[in-house]
Amino acid sequence: MRMAFGLVSLLVVMAIILMLFKSVQAPMLKEGKKAQDQARAMSGRDEDGVRVTDAVMLEAQDKAGKMESVVVSDVTANSAIQQRYGLQKGDVILQIGPLSVRDNMSSADEAKDFLLDAYQKNQDLVVIRGWDKLTLPMPEGAAPAVAAAPAPADSASPGVATSADPAAPAAPGAQADATQTPSKAKTPKPAAPRKEPPKSAMERQLDLIKNIPGQ
Repeated sequence: MRMAFGLVSLLVVMAIILMLFKSVQAPMLKEGKKAQDQARAMSGRDEDGVRVTDAVMLEAQDKAGKMESVVVSDVTANSAIQQRYGLQKGDVILQIGPLSVRDNMSSADEAKDFLLDAYQKNQDLVVIRGWDKLTLPMPEGAAPAVAAAPAPADSASPGVATSADPAAPAAPGAQADATQTPSKAKTPKPAAPRKEPPKSAMERQLDLIKNIPGQ
């Protein structure tokens, strides 16, 4: 009987200890880790003590001899800076914190220094990804809107039969017009305008950057 009572008492004491740990020690440990993460962010270092910007490579995009933006040529997956901003290879950075790249930076290395400062101060980035302008970090679950492809134009007029549908009824008067002999020569169509050679992806992105208001 005494042994059973002692075992029950021991279990009760262990339960009380576990409850105290969950209510006091666990939150303290969580807050301690959060404080460590904040301290690392303020120092601009990751868990290994390495600068967070060492995990990203930037290349300058110039136009008319002036740097317009920097492009992310590579970024280490799951690195501190990648986890913070969600940067992807190919992102074109237009703004770091409150400063635009075009007006305040002159090289990729200088942009990298500003990127480190923005990381330490928990500031946002403005980038172009594909044809979307994004502010990073994006809210959880958010995704850039994808523009719907335009519907193909219907070149056939209503009521006029086409070669694809020979059974469709012809418009009134169409058969009579077809049997008539043309009395006048057809007017030659004007020559099609000369097409400009297609621009490269980088040239199209630079044109997009140039036309963005405030850049």
